[in-house]
Amino acid sequence: MSQITSSLQSVALILSIPPRLLWTLIEVSARQALGQSPTGTWSENIEEALVMFAGAHASLPFLRSMLPVDPNKIRNSNRYSGLGDQLLTHVRQSTFEGYWICRGLKNTPIEPKDADLVIFYLHGGGYVLGHPILEAPNLLFIAECLAKEGLTTAIFASRYSLSPEAHFPQQINEVASAYHWLVRDLGVTPSRVALMGESAGGHLALSFLLDHHLKTQQSGSSAAGIAKPASVFLLSPWCDLHNSNSKAMNIRPNEVVFKRTLTKWGDLALGDLDPPQRDMFMNFARRDAKRGSLRDILPSSSWISAGDDEVIFVHDIIDFVSAARDDGTNITLEIEPGGRHAWQSAAARPEHAAVLQAELGTDSDGPMTAWKRLATSIAVTVKSTSSLDERL
Repeated sequence: MSQITSSLQSVALILSIPPRLLWTLIEVSARQALGQSPTGTWSENIEEALVMFAGAHASLPFLRSMLPVDPNKIRNSNRYSGLGDQLLTHVRQSTFEGYWICRGLKNTPIEPKDADLVIFYLHGGGYVLGHPILEAPNLLFIAECLAKEGLTTAIFASRYSLSPEAHFPQQINEVASAYHWLVRDLGVTPSRVALMGESAGGHLALSFLLDHHLKTQQSGSSAAGIAKPASVFLLSPWCDLHNSNSKAMNIRPNEVVFKRTLTKWGDLALGDLDPPQRDMFMNFARRDAKRGSLRDILPSSSWISAGDDEVIFVHDIIDFVSAARDDGTNITLEIEPGGRHAWQSAAARPEHAAVLQAELGTDSDGPMTAWKRLATSIAVTVKSTSSLDERL
């Protein structure tokens, strides 16, 4: 019955798109002409409005069907076909699932413990959408940029369980299991691990770090005897699953509906979590004495990016960074002028086809430059960490 309902919802959405598209064209064009669109081109604003409309009104099965996962598109690409079987290797354990996006950039994979850097990546998607393979072109490009910086990189991306099928703390437990596997079973040194999360993946990264901290407090030693990662890189992290910041007032009309949808998705992820835990994990932009100091929760180096036009998210990000600095944390915040939510990925996505067609190592002067800048920030952070091998 639920499948029939989802199908009917999808049909209704498709039938509603033409009039909605017409209204969106009129609305966006009018706001653009009146100078009421803070940033972005006409086409960018229309695309954003339609995406938010779909997110607010379509069923999750329909939305997931619109994001097809095709690893062969990357495996068979001109750029990465030479990497062979080591590319996008699926890992399935009893307590977690994920993909080795790459282990170095040669046909023969390196052992992760021998890599200069292991990036542990958590994708975005509001906890209800997303897949590691969808972000593989960006991650592989980062590995290329880091190779030019002299860093051999292995990238593992978690395929954590999505909501509403799964609820907290399952996603946290899966990430913790994957991290323990990297360190305990594969011998990766925590000082060489960079945790990276985008949007909801940024919230999950913070949740994992908090969970690790709380378990360390309870046991009196590092959780499961394993230290936390040396660094964390958060791209437009979704700090407050209820999007309750009073500063997020000047938002576009289409964002008002989408904001309510995000809150609903946040509730799906939190599920029936006990109220005390719910309070701790729901909103990282708000201080909670039960968490303790962010200096103890975050790694020795933290880096966060946001766009100044992602109004639903940016104020929470700024508040979180401010609290972290008050606690004495070593944290860097970069705000992109005109950038919207997850602006690095949004800018790069139209360029993926051209990047995959080019030769491995070919540079990019287009939107992929955002990922080049991120790679530079990662390299600077990693090379400044004294615990790296002397050979670096």
